[in-house]
Amino acid sequence: MTDPKTDKTADAKAAEAKAADTKAAERKSTSTSTGKVGTYQVTAPYVTLRSKDATGADVVLGYFEGAIVPDSVDLESLASHIRKGMVAKVEGDELKAVKAQQDTDAKAAEQAEAPVDKEGAEAVADAEAQVKDAEDAEKAADAEAKKTRTPRIKASDSPRGLTTAQQG
Repeated sequence: MTDPKTDKTADAKAAEAKAADTKAAERKSTSTSTGKVGTYQVTAPYVTLRSKDATGADVVLGYFEGAIVPDSVDLESLASHIRKGMVAKVEGDELKAVKAQQDTDAKAAEQAEAPVDKEGAEAVADAEAQVKDAEDAEKAADAEAKKTRTPRIKASDSPRGLTTAQQG
């Protein structure tokens, strides 16, 4: 039997194991601290990955082959599927194409969120134009009354209850 204190191979194996644990811990801390580990694509026919939904609840979502894995996916679940060869990192020209497609999709989603109500916009513009025309007509009538030095009687000048105040 060998003495563990003097056995150099046992010391070397222990040092290698410690170094591997340290590297794994560093990889885990850097990938989880930033939250972004890269862009991944599903290579298996179908996979299910744990993820967070819009409310923050844990859900399991399914993805078909060729799908891009979203950023909201659980990193432990992603790592498991990478080890199994079901998910692969997207790199190079393919990554550029994916980023361009994601930008296009984001712009389309943004435009879809704010639908344009043309009829409503026209109605608002017409109402504003009518108010401006009425104000301009009243200013013109006030200017004419001032020019001719005749008082201009308005419904707001009459006391309440008079027919002029009621009819305008």
